[in-house]
Amino acid sequence: MRTRDEAFRITCIATTQRVFSILGVPDMQLPDFKLVHRTGSGWGGLCAYYIRPQPRCVVSVQKSHTVHERNLERIVAHEIVHHVIYMTHGLAARYVGHGPMFMALAAKVNAVLGDNFVTKECDDTYERPQLPRPVTLVLWRKVAGGRVSVSWYSQATERVARVILGAAAWPGGEVRVIQSRDASYASSYPKTSSRHYGMPLGDKHHAEVDALWERATVMKMTQAAFGLLEAA
Repeated sequence: MRTRDEAFRITCIATTQRVFSILGVPDMQLPDFKLVHRTGSGWGGLCAYYIRPQPRCVVSVQKSHTVHERNLERIVAHEIVHHVIYMTHGLAARYVGHGPMFMALAAKVNAVLGDNFVTKECDDTYERPQLPRPVTLVLWRKVAGGRVSVSWYSQATERVARVILGAAAWPGGEVRVIQSRDASYASSYPKTSSRHYGMPLGDKHHAEVDALWERATVMKMTQAAFGLLEAA
């Protein structure tokens, strides 16, 4: 049976070769592929260009996106478009981003592999990425019936506990806790050192947050709350 790293590399190379063929560069140098786990980074894939000791690219992919093979194929295809631009134009490609040159090549890939196979970002057409282990989501309201805010952490710290409990100390404030492996809840900035504290969700997620709120465990505003955070 193949290991996850072996399966990852096989999928990466196969997808790369398909994109190379579509873009008319079948003999282009392959990038290096790297599987990473950076909770809270906010990206699914990344193509980095290096000029020393010789021009090359390193394509990094988040482990959370390898649960669904189609996610992996789409992310790799996206990064390979960047790779082709870098290897063709060198350092000048730093200013290309997701502009007309990128979109023109993406359109060629999409014409063969399907509409929106390559997109500018990991949007709602992707399967939700899954973390290898759950993080704790902390939800709170400063006033009864108010909008729910969300933070998350992978390690409990007293500082995080004090921040969250302080936010809930308002009249009518309430804090709830729930665990999730859904990486989309843990893709945010800012971060507090390596402890990961942030508010990852935008307006389009408020319905989801309200649903989480109903399922989450209520935390009492007492010293026991600190114990719950420390034990999580």
